[in-house]
Amino acid sequence: FNIGAESQLAAGGFAAAGVGLMLPAGTPFVIAIPLCIVSAALGGALVGAVPGVLKAVETADPADLTRDHWSVLCLKQMGGIIALRLGESLKNPSIPVRVAAARALGELGEDAAVATPQIVGAVEDSEPLVRGAALGALVTSRANIRTVMPTVTSALKDPAPAVRIGALQAIPHLGDDAKALTSEMIASLKDKDPNVRRAAIAVMGPATAGAVPALLEGLGDPNDQPAIIDALGRIGGGAEAAVPRLVELLPKASPGVQVKIYGAFAQIGAGAKAALPSITQASKSSNADVRSAAIGAFARVEQDEGT
Repeated sequence: FNIGAESQLAAGGFAAAGVGLMLPAGTPFVIAIPLCIVSAALGGALVGAVPGVLKAVETADPADLTRDHWSVLCLKQMGGIIALRLGESLKNPSIPVRVAAARALGELGEDAAVATPQIVGAVEDSEPLVRGAALGALVTSRANIRTVMPTVTSALKDPAPAVRIGALQAIPHLGDDAKALTSEMIASLKDKDPNVRRAAIAVMGPATAGAVPALLEGLGDPNDQPAIIDALGRIGGGAEAAVPRLVELLPKASPGVQVKIYGAFAQIGAGAKAALPSITQASKSSNADVRSAAIGAFARVEQDEGT
């Protein structure tokens, strides 16, 4: 298992330079030099710890190496100074090591940008979990949008569900540029894999009003219903066509689902005026949460209707 001596030297140099730049002008050399030396040693040692963490996951199930896995959390805490070392690990023969490295790079955010060439290469990895994690890292590192957009677009059509999910989860990080992928996001709502469909539901927003018909088709599934209601709310005024269907759900809905529906009406605003009778009735509910949500919805719908 390569300990990455070059990365340790680079990290030590960066650490020493960083400390040197932060020291006030005029700091006596008898203080400055030892501080820089100690910083270099610590930086090198930190990067040297990366192989130890990755070695420990060599026999792990790659599917278990999520962003909440202890190894990923540990690497994240080490900070951007290990980004180059993680980039080197994306070529490790061990699949779990590559997955953990890609996940950790995704957690480092913009600090992972120094490893962009290695991350781009990992997006073509033979293992779907590595491709998906690398894609997420590429987006969160704020890499050049000309590099990111074609990669995400291609990944949305990847044969592996894990990669398609990774592409969908990356979309919110694209900001306004995500609008160019609206049609692909809507198409993902009809993906044959239920987890991909759920990932698509989770990224629906104001720019995806065209997704309302597909979302309404899924309202009959109790497992997806709460998430779909939330998605309709995020779409806002563009989800006006969903109001009658949401009203139909209210009589048999649990209090928790009712709260979500009234929350969606509030976000839809004036477009939910057809629901005012139901909202008014619910404002007198014996359930405090339902009553509060209905009162809030009434205020928003009335306010937006009057503007």
